[in-house]
Amino acid sequence: MLERKLSPLSLKKQNIFARPTVLEAVFILRLEDCYFVHGILFLVRNVRIGLAITVKASRCWVLYVFG
Repeated sequence: MLERKLSPLSLKKQNIFARPTVLEAVFILRLEDCYFVHGILFLVRNVRIGLAITVKASRCWVLYVFG
């Protein structure tokens, strides 16, 4: 499992949406104390990476790799 901290600005800097191999899907998750309102589901080289950004904390968390 991969856990990384990533700010919304760094998402833009990486310009990940420019990659033709990346598929995005917006999803909404609710996890006990944390509400994830912006999520991106990537499909890169047959590896699905779910990114969830929490708005209830001062830091944005990128969570979960679904292999």
